[in-house]
Amino acid sequence: SKLVGGAARNRHGSTQLNLYSAAAEDVELLGHRWAESTTNITSLVFEIIKAGGAAVAEIAAGTSVALYRLRG
Repeated sequence: SKLVGGAARNRHGSTQLNLYSAAAEDVELLGHRWAESTTNITSLVFEIIKAGGAAVAEIAAGTSVALYRLRG
């Protein structure tokens, strides 16, 4: 999926379910990139919000906590 114009879009369409599916994929990719770097959790959240807008931010709120705990 690609983050374009503040919304997550994928080849399956733009329904809310697909929007969240695309956003979840993008959050996962950002999470992996962050886990391999020295970026702090706040920077990751801001990056996700800037990239994807509200749909991604909502997922990121829960995802970032999980990533923080995993990374220690």
